[in-house]
Formats: sequence, structure tokens, C-alpha cells
Amino acid sequence: MMLLKYILLLAVMGVTSFAQASDVIQINTVVKEAGKQYIISYCPDSTCDLMTFKKKHFDRAQASNLFSLYLINFSGYVYLEDLAKKETVQKVSEYLISELKNDKCLGKVSLKKLACALQDYESKKWIELRQSRADEKVNKEQVIKLRQNEAFARAL
Repeated sequence: MMLLKYILLLAVMGVTSFAQASDVIQINTVVKEAGKQYIISYCPDSTCDLMTFKKKHFDRAQASNLFSLYLINFSGYVYLEDLAKKETVQKVSEYLISELKNDKCLGKVSLKKLACALQDYESKKWIELRQSRADEKVNKEQVIKLRQNEAFARAL
């Protein structure tokens, strides 16, 4: 019944597929293909969050959706707070999370399911989160483990 509610909501908004659902969540990200992976970045200022996705396990739409879900729910960017509060974005986020397929996260819902799935993908090395900062013309980039993020750790 709940899934039908989301499908109807998405149909009213003109969204007819999982791939199109991310179009409702408007975040200015850049997607690049680099060999066997996608690199998706969000750089609102002198900081960037980048996530790499192995093409073997994710298509472009899945990668974009997961990164958008990470940004809205766990990144802590103040630029995204108003977007995250919009009802349509919350509904689409819930729908995208409900569609995640991951055997380790059966029975989990909402943010717990998202955090569980992302953690599983990270442990399998299917995804990697990196952050970079440009300080005085020097770009510093480092790998970040998802558990290091407070909001992410709380969701587990």
C-alpha cells in the first residue's frame, strides 16, 4: 500500500521511473565517467564531496540517486537544508530509499536502510567518499569513511 502511495505521488509529479525520481531532487552535482567508475561531485564553495561508484554495480541513475540521498541526509551542507525540508523531496527520498535492494538491510526502513546500504557498499569497495578543500590555492583531498560522519553514525 505504501509503495502504491509513492508511485501515485510520483505519477502526479510526472515522475514515471526510478531514474527520473532524482530529477525532483535538484542538486547541482557533476557526474564524470572515469574508466570503470562514476565520480559524482558536489562543490558549493571551496569544499567538495565526491563519491565514486563502480560501474559494475551501479548505473548512472542509481549512482546519482545514492549520492543525492547521501547529500540531503548526511552531508551537513547548510545549502541543502531548505531543499531537504521540502515535502516532495522528502517523499521522493523515501521512495528511492524504499527501492534500495540490499540483503544486509532487510527489515530496515528510511535513514537506517540508507545508512546500512551505503555502509555495505563502502565495505565492499563499491563506493568511496572523498572530501576536498581548496585552501590558499592548495587542493587537499582525503578519503572519508562514512562512519566518521556524525549524522551517518546516528542513523545506524
